[in-house]
Amino acid sequence: MLKSCLTFVVITAFCFPLAAKDATSTLTMCIDHYPPLQVVLPNGAATGANVEVTRQFMQHLGYKLDFTADTPFKRCLQLLKEGEVDLMAGLLDSEQRQQDYHMFLYDDHTVKAFFINNNVDDITHFSDLAGLNIGVVQGTRQFEQFDEADSTFFTRTYTDSLPIAFEMLAKGEVDAVVSTDYYGKNILARHPEYRETIRQSSYKVIDGTKVYIALSRQSEYAVDASRMNQKAIEMFLSGEFETLTIEFQKNHHGLY
Repeated sequence: MLKSCLTFVVITAFCFPLAAKDATSTLTMCIDHYPPLQVVLPNGAATGANVEVTRQFMQHLGYKLDFTADTPFKRCLQLLKEGEVDLMAGLLDSEQRQQDYHMFLYDDHTVKAFFINNNVDDITHFSDLAGLNIGVVQGTRQFEQFDEADSTFFTRTYTDSLPIAFEMLAKGEVDAVVSTDYYGKNILARHPEYRETIRQSSYKVIDGTKVYIALSRQSEYAVDASRMNQKAIEMFLSGEFETLTIEFQKNHHGLY
């Protein structure tokens, strides 16, 4: 009788591990303060379009989320790779990232833009980047032509955050900064003093860049990656991810 009971317990533990976790488990999402996508409020709470989209995604799966303090993007990537945190959002795809993380598509409407110092001629084509010193947030990817350009074509100056890159741009320490269109506009809106030294160039790249929520392959929750991927596909194809983003934008005009 005892042997039968033990056998039942073992089988139950292997058959239903996620059912027990789903109701109570909390995943940790690594974030940097990057309005409007990721916002660390003065009280330490987290919000932002990426945060709320990921929160709803996890809620559908029966999980809760907590968040790191404001952590540099590159540091978040390392923590995610090591499994010290479970999730990040807003990542672009790469072969290395596919090896390190499970990638769940949630957005494909990214527009990349270049913001330039007023002493720099307007950028209208990719070729105009030749010889420029361009501020880039360390660890981020932009678009294929930019990411694969030879280091002799233009100089990349890496920073820990986009606000730091814009500070350098305002001081003339870099010629341009590349970022997602509305991130850069958001920084200019919050720093009207920058308008004296910074403007947006004419050059934009609209290439349907795909953006992902990433789950560490070292996370204890990686065993649930298949179910997460299926839910992400459902939310993407149904337009739920896009609707969540639009609703956040409508309700938080001050961040945009």
